[in-house]
Amino acid sequence: MTTMEQRAKAIFEKYKNLSLQGKVAVLAQTFGKQSGTIQSSPCFGKWRGTSDVEIRFDDGTSLCVGNTLTPKAKTVSWRSEYIDGLLTQYNPEIIAEKKLYALSILLEREKLDAAIAKEKGVSTYKVLAVEMQTDDYSLGWYYVTLEINGKIHPHMETGLDYAISKGNLQAAPSRPYFISGATNPWDVDYVFNNVGFSTKDNLYTTIMSADALGRALQAQKERLAESETPKTAQTPPRRGPHL
Repeated sequence: MTTMEQRAKAIFEKYKNLSLQGKVAVLAQTFGKQSGTIQSSPCFGKWRGTSDVEIRFDDGTSLCVGNTLTPKAKTVSWRSEYIDGLLTQYNPEIIAEKKLYALSILLEREKLDAAIAKEKGVSTYKVLAVEMQTDDYSLGWYYVTLEINGKIHPHMETGLDYAISKGNLQAAPSRPYFISGATNPWDVDYVFNNVGFSTKDNLYTTIMSADALGRALQAQKERLAESETPKTAQTPPRRGPHL
């Protein structure tokens, strides 16, 4: 168990005595929703006899709870166990900690990637913010907003999400450089974690909410201010004696 997983378990203690619906309400709040309900739907074909269980939020988005035998899916005990697991992973406090932890490491990774990018002749990036998707099918996934050639680009991939969630993100890559799957070599225009990616396709990106875009724009301004060399006061030239 990683340090972050231990922290998540400790933080969950604050929520464990809530009612089942109370826990669902916290999850809804975590994702910026007003409310949510637990729903189950039977499966067919080779999955016949089981049901998918999800939390359906008021805006129509849903968060997967799990899949089990249909009779079991309707029991409070099974639902409580799986909702507890989700709430351990998704509550405002642990998400805030994971974002801060990830940002510090990604700022170090930025330096390493910059060296590889220059070697490969592609663009470098600046890390702006670590976000969690709250709007589309990848609900609950972590991603990072980058500035590439002055434009904001949301970068999302399975490995990044998993590492942030588990708390085992590393600055230094553990593998040699390669080009991301299904990306044309001639389209690669940035390097992230020693892997070549392209901003020209939608393979490793996501949709940003208005709030996420706002945070990225603010971080962009702050990083620009940090990079500007402060102007030093110039000493006026000494005048010679009057004749």
